[in-house]
Amino acid sequence: MKLLGLLNKIMPDSRLKASAKAWLMNNVLYRLTGAAQEYKLKDGITIRMKPLLLVTHSVGNFHLEGYELHYPIKSGDVVVDGGGFQGVFTLYAAAKVGPTGRVIVFEPDERLYRLLEQNVKVNQFTNVTLVKKGLWSSETTLRFDSRGNTSRLELDGDQDHLITTVPVTSLDSEVKRLGIDRVDFIKMNIEGAEIEAVQGCRDVMSQMSPSFAIASDHIRDGEPTARRVQEGLEAGGYRAFSDYPQHLTVYGFKPTPTEAA
Repeated sequence: MKLLGLLNKIMPDSRLKASAKAWLMNNVLYRLTGAAQEYKLKDGITIRMKPLLLVTHSVGNFHLEGYELHYPIKSGDVVVDGGGFQGVFTLYAAAKVGPTGRVIVFEPDERLYRLLEQNVKVNQFTNVTLVKKGLWSSETTLRFDSRGNTSRLELDGDQDHLITTVPVTSLDSEVKRLGIDRVDFIKMNIEGAEIEAVQGCRDVMSQMSPSFAIASDHIRDGEPTARRVQEGLEAGGYRAFSDYPQHLTVYGFKPTPTEAA
Protein backbone atom coordinates (compact mmCIF):
# COMPACT_ATOMS: atom_id res chain seq x y z
CA MET A 1 0.00 0.00 0.00
CA LYS A 2 2.49 2.55 -1.25
CA LEU A 3 0.02 5.45 -1.24
CA LEU A 4 -0.67 5.04 2.47
CA GLY A 5 3.04 4.66 3.16
CA LEU A 6 3.76 7.90 1.33
CA LEU A 7 0.99 9.64 3.26
CA ASN A 8 2.51 8.45 6.54
CA LYS A 9 5.86 9.96 5.58
CA ILE A 10 4.71 13.38 4.41
CA MET A 11 1.96 14.14 6.94
CA PRO A 12 2.20 14.31 10.73
CA ASP A 13 -0.34 12.35 12.77
CA SER A 14 -3.56 14.35 12.92
CA ARG A 15 -7.28 14.12 12.25
CA LEU A 16 -6.58 15.45 8.74
CA LYS A 17 -4.17 12.58 8.10
CA ALA A 18 -6.70 10.03 9.38
CA SER A 19 -9.37 11.55 7.15
CA ALA A 20 -7.04 11.44 4.14
CA LYS A 21 -6.30 7.76 4.82
CA ALA A 22 -10.00 6.99 5.09
CA TRP A 23 -10.72 8.79 1.81
CA LEU A 24 -7.97 6.85 0.01
CA MET A 25 -9.21 3.52 1.37
CA ASN A 26 -12.87 4.24 0.55
CA ASN A 27 -12.52 5.92 -2.82
CA VAL A 28 -9.27 4.68 -4.37
CA LEU A 29 -7.44 1.62 -3.01
CA TYR A 30 -10.41 -0.66 -2.43
CA ARG A 31 -12.60 0.54 -5.31
CA LEU A 32 -10.27 0.32 -8.30
CA THR A 33 -10.54 -3.25 -9.51
CA GLY A 34 -9.50 -4.79 -12.79
CA ALA A 35 -11.33 -7.28 -14.96
CA ALA A 36 -11.77 -10.71 -13.40
CA GLN A 37 -8.77 -12.97 -13.90
CA GLU A 38 -8.41 -16.73 -13.58
CA TYR A 39 -6.28 -18.22 -10.81
CA LYS A 40 -5.39 -21.90 -10.60
CA LEU A 41 -5.47 -23.31 -7.08
CA LYS A 42 -4.73 -26.70 -5.55
CA ASP A 43 -6.79 -29.81 -6.30
CA GLY A 44 -7.40 -28.62 -9.86
CA ILE A 45 -9.69 -25.78 -8.80
CA THR A 46 -9.77 -22.58 -10.85
CA ILE A 47 -11.41 -19.39 -9.57
CA ARG A 48 -11.96 -15.96 -11.06
CA MET A 49 -11.26 -12.82 -9.07
CA LYS A 50 -11.29 -9.08 -9.65
CA PRO A 51 -7.82 -7.87 -8.61
CA LEU A 52 -7.29 -4.62 -6.74
CA LEU A 53 -5.26 -2.43 -9.09
CA LEU A 54 -3.33 -0.42 -6.48
CA VAL A 55 -2.85 -3.00 -3.74
CA THR A 56 -0.19 -5.70 -3.84
CA HIS A 57 -1.68 -9.13 -3.23
CA SER A 58 -1.14 -12.71 -4.22
CA VAL A 59 -3.46 -15.64 -4.93
CA GLY A 60 -1.89 -19.01 -4.31
CA ASN A 61 -1.93 -22.27 -2.41
CA PHE A 62 0.30 -21.39 0.55
CA HIS A 63 -2.51 -20.73 3.04
CA LEU A 64 -4.89 -23.25 1.51
CA GLU A 65 -2.41 -26.06 2.11
CA GLY A 66 -2.12 -25.04 5.75
CA TYR A 67 -5.85 -24.82 6.36
CA GLU A 68 -6.43 -28.27 4.85
CA LEU A 69 -3.35 -29.89 6.35
CA HIS A 70 -5.34 -32.07 8.74
CA TYR A 71 -8.87 -31.87 7.30
CA PRO A 72 -9.41 -31.93 3.50
CA ILE A 73 -12.72 -30.26 2.64
CA LYS A 74 -15.20 -32.70 1.10
CA SER A 75 -18.14 -32.45 -1.26
CA GLY A 76 -21.28 -31.62 0.70
CA ASP A 77 -19.45 -30.10 3.68
CA VAL A 78 -20.72 -27.04 5.54
CA VAL A 79 -17.71 -24.75 5.98
CA VAL A 80 -17.32 -21.54 8.02
CA ASP A 81 -14.77 -19.01 6.78
CA GLY A 82 -13.90 -16.55 9.54
CA GLY A 83 -12.13 -13.62 7.85
CA GLY A 84 -13.07 -13.70 4.18
CA PHE A 85 -10.71 -10.96 2.95
CA GLN A 86 -10.96 -10.91 -0.88
CA GLY A 87 -12.35 -14.42 -1.05
CA VAL A 88 -9.62 -16.89 -2.02
CA PHE A 89 -10.49 -19.46 0.65
CA THR A 90 -14.22 -18.77 0.33
CA LEU A 91 -14.20 -19.43 -3.41
CA TYR A 92 -11.92 -22.45 -3.09
CA ALA A 93 -14.14 -23.96 -0.39
CA ALA A 94 -17.31 -23.21 -2.37
CA ALA A 95 -15.88 -25.10 -5.34
CA LYS A 96 -14.88 -28.06 -3.16
CA VAL A 97 -18.13 -28.45 -1.25
CA GLY A 98 -20.14 -28.19 -4.46
CA PRO A 99 -23.85 -27.52 -4.86
CA THR A 100 -24.80 -29.83 -1.98
CA GLY A 101 -22.51 -28.01 0.45
CA ARG A 102 -22.43 -24.52 1.90
CA VAL A 103 -19.88 -21.87 2.88
CA ILE A 104 -20.69 -19.19 5.47
CA VAL A 105 -18.15 -16.36 5.37
CA PHE A 106 -17.67 -13.55 7.91
CA GLU A 107 -16.03 -10.28 6.86
CA PRO A 108 -16.62 -7.08 8.88
CA ASP A 109 -14.53 -4.70 6.74
CA GLU A 110 -16.95 -2.77 4.52
CA ARG A 111 -14.46 -2.38 1.67
CA LEU A 112 -13.33 -5.98 1.67
CA TYR A 113 -16.92 -7.19 2.02
CA ARG A 114 -17.82 -5.38 -1.20
CA LEU A 115 -14.89 -6.98 -3.01
CA LEU A 116 -15.72 -10.41 -1.58
CA GLU A 117 -19.33 -10.01 -2.71
CA GLN A 118 -18.21 -9.13 -6.24
CA ASN A 119 -15.90 -12.15 -6.42
CA VAL A 120 -18.63 -14.54 -5.28
CA LYS A 121 -20.90 -13.15 -8.02
CA VAL A 122 -18.16 -13.39 -10.67
CA ASN A 123 -17.88 -17.11 -9.93
CA GLN A 124 -21.69 -17.53 -9.88
CA PHE A 125 -21.62 -19.45 -6.62
CA THR A 126 -25.04 -19.90 -5.04
CA ASN A 127 -23.78 -21.92 -2.07
CA VAL A 128 -22.08 -18.99 -0.27
CA THR A 129 -23.69 -16.98 2.55
CA LEU A 130 -21.97 -13.66 3.30
CA VAL A 131 -22.17 -12.15 6.78
CA LYS A 132 -20.96 -8.57 7.25
CA LYS A 133 -19.85 -9.13 10.85
CA GLY A 134 -16.74 -10.12 12.74
CA LEU A 135 -16.50 -13.27 14.84
CA TRP A 136 -16.34 -12.71 18.61
CA SER A 137 -17.56 -14.22 21.87
CA SER A 138 -20.91 -12.36 21.86
CA GLU A 139 -23.10 -10.04 19.83
CA THR A 140 -22.00 -6.42 20.15
CA THR A 141 -20.14 -3.67 18.28
CA LEU A 142 -16.39 -3.15 18.59
CA ARG A 143 -13.79 -0.73 17.37
CA PHE A 144 -12.17 -1.81 14.13
CA ASP A 145 -8.83 -0.91 12.56
CA SER A 146 -9.31 -0.96 8.78
CA ARG A 147 -5.99 -1.57 7.05
CA GLY A 148 -7.06 -3.79 4.16
CA ASN A 149 -5.17 -7.07 4.23
CA THR A 150 -4.43 -6.66 7.96
CA SER A 151 -7.78 -5.22 9.05
CA ARG A 152 -8.61 -6.31 12.57
CA LEU A 153 -10.67 -5.63 15.66
CA GLU A 154 -8.95 -2.88 17.64
CA LEU A 155 -7.81 -4.75 20.75
CA ASP A 156 -4.64 -3.01 21.91
CA GLY A 157 -5.44 0.71 22.08
CA ASP A 158 -3.49 1.56 18.90
CA GLN A 159 -5.14 4.64 17.39
CA ASP A 160 -2.71 5.40 14.56
CA HIS A 161 -4.85 3.88 11.82
CA LEU A 162 -8.36 3.94 10.39
CA ILE A 163 -10.63 3.33 13.37
CA THR A 164 -14.36 2.70 12.90
CA THR A 165 -16.91 0.40 14.55
CA VAL A 166 -18.30 -2.89 13.25
CA PRO A 167 -20.87 -5.44 14.41
CA VAL A 168 -19.50 -8.70 15.77
CA THR A 169 -21.26 -11.92 16.67
CA SER A 170 -20.64 -15.31 18.17
CA LEU A 171 -20.75 -18.30 15.86
CA ASP A 172 -23.25 -19.89 18.24
CA SER A 173 -25.63 -16.96 17.72
CA GLU A 174 -25.16 -16.80 13.98
CA VAL A 175 -25.76 -20.48 13.21
CA LYS A 176 -29.05 -20.20 15.12
CA ARG A 177 -30.03 -17.07 13.18
CA LEU A 178 -29.22 -18.75 9.87
CA GLY A 179 -30.91 -22.01 10.81
CA ILE A 180 -27.76 -24.08 10.33
CA ASP A 181 -27.88 -27.52 11.92
CA ARG A 182 -24.48 -28.82 10.81
CA VAL A 183 -20.95 -27.43 10.54
CA ASP A 184 -18.10 -29.68 9.36
CA PHE A 185 -15.10 -27.36 9.19
CA ILE A 186 -14.21 -23.94 10.58
CA LYS A 187 -11.32 -21.87 9.24
CA MET A 188 -10.37 -18.64 10.99
CA ASN A 189 -7.85 -15.95 10.14
CA ILE A 190 -9.15 -12.98 12.11
CA GLU A 191 -6.06 -11.09 13.24
CA GLY A 192 -6.08 -11.84 16.96
CA ALA A 193 -9.82 -12.12 17.67
CA GLU A 194 -9.63 -15.92 17.43
CA ILE A 195 -9.29 -16.26 21.23
CA GLU A 196 -12.74 -14.77 21.80
CA ALA A 197 -14.22 -16.35 18.66
CA VAL A 198 -13.44 -19.82 20.03
CA GLN A 199 -15.23 -18.89 23.25
CA GLY A 200 -18.24 -17.94 21.13
CA CYS A 201 -18.71 -21.35 19.51
CA ARG A 202 -19.02 -23.69 22.50
CA ASP A 203 -22.52 -24.80 21.47
CA VAL A 204 -21.33 -25.48 17.92
CA MET A 205 -18.43 -27.51 19.30
CA SER A 206 -20.57 -29.60 21.63
CA GLN A 207 -23.50 -30.15 19.25
CA MET A 208 -21.88 -30.30 15.78
CA SER A 209 -18.24 -31.35 16.42
CA PRO A 210 -16.63 -29.46 13.50
CA SER A 211 -12.91 -29.62 12.77
CA PHE A 212 -10.89 -26.39 13.13
CA ALA A 213 -7.95 -24.71 11.43
CA ILE A 214 -7.24 -21.35 13.12
CA ALA A 215 -4.41 -19.04 12.09
CA SER A 216 -2.79 -18.27 15.45
CA ASP A 217 0.40 -16.35 14.72
CA HIS A 218 -1.20 -13.05 15.71
CA ILE A 219 0.32 -11.33 18.75
CA ARG A 220 -1.79 -10.65 21.85
CA ASP A 221 -0.22 -9.61 25.15
CA GLY A 222 3.25 -10.13 23.70
CA GLU A 223 2.83 -13.71 22.46
CA PRO A 224 1.19 -15.56 19.56
CA THR A 225 -2.42 -16.46 20.18
CA ALA A 226 -1.75 -20.19 19.57
CA ARG A 227 -1.48 -21.24 23.23
CA ARG A 228 -4.72 -19.56 24.29
CA VAL A 229 -6.59 -20.76 21.21
CA GLN A 230 -5.45 -24.31 21.91
CA GLU A 231 -6.57 -23.99 25.53
CA GLY A 232 -9.96 -22.69 24.39
CA LEU A 233 -10.50 -25.66 22.10
CA GLU A 234 -9.40 -28.09 24.80
CA ALA A 235 -11.85 -26.49 27.23
CA GLY A 236 -14.56 -27.36 24.69
CA GLY A 237 -13.59 -31.03 24.76
CA TYR A 238 -11.32 -30.96 21.73
CA ARG A 239 -7.93 -32.43 20.95
CA ALA A 240 -5.92 -29.42 19.79
CA PHE A 241 -2.36 -28.86 18.57
CA SER A 242 -0.25 -26.35 16.64
CA ASP A 243 1.31 -27.12 13.27
CA TYR A 244 2.28 -25.56 9.93
CA PRO A 245 5.04 -23.25 11.22
CA GLN A 246 5.07 -21.40 7.87
CA HIS A 247 1.77 -19.84 9.03
CA LEU A 248 1.25 -21.02 12.60
CA THR A 249 -2.14 -22.70 12.82
CA VAL A 250 -4.02 -24.42 15.63
CA TYR A 251 -5.97 -27.50 14.58
CA GLY A 252 -8.81 -28.94 16.60
CA PHE A 253 -10.72 -32.22 16.38
CA LYS A 254 -13.27 -33.93 18.58
CA PRO A 255 -11.55 -37.07 19.92
CA THR A 256 -12.90 -40.41 18.79
CA PRO A 257 -14.48 -42.64 21.47
CA THR A 258 -11.21 -44.60 21.62
CA GLU A 259 -9.13 -41.44 22.06
CA ALA A 260 -11.54 -40.06 24.64
CA ALA A 261 -11.26 -43.27 26.66
